[in-house]
Amino acid sequence: MIEIYIDKFKRAEISEENHFAEIEHIARSISTDNKYKEILHGAAFRIGIAQKLLNLTLKYLWCMDKIKEPCHCPIDSIVINKIIATKPGISLTNWTELDSIEDYRKCITAIREIAYSQNKTIAQWELDVWNKKAIQ
Repeated sequence: MIEIYIDKFKRAEISEENHFAEIEHIARSISTDNKYKEILHGAAFRIGIAQKLLNLTLKYLWCMDKIKEPCHCPIDSIVINKIIATKPGISLTNWTELDSIEDYRKCITAIREIAYSQNKTIAQWELDVWNKKAIQ
């Protein structure tokens, strides 16, 4: 499933809307596959887990120069805490509890605003956040 998307990603530009759709597709496909029902929390593979799986895979491939820069970044507690610290008053769902693409879009919109204000892309901003976290 992810391999097919990565192959598409290597061959052509993937729009942000297609990326949102792929995250939903991963979550829905795993959630509806009966062989995973017993091991999934609430019998569902949440959007938050799907985005982390896909975006982290793309991030690693990008960092190894295997693919071009992805349009999004992995969202986790470090990223969410950085958003909240930068945009006081914003309310975001914990990444492990993200269960709607709208909540995921809200995170991406907030990251985009912060990243662009620093003349960075979403992926560059997240990599910078993680690199700074690693040296603390």
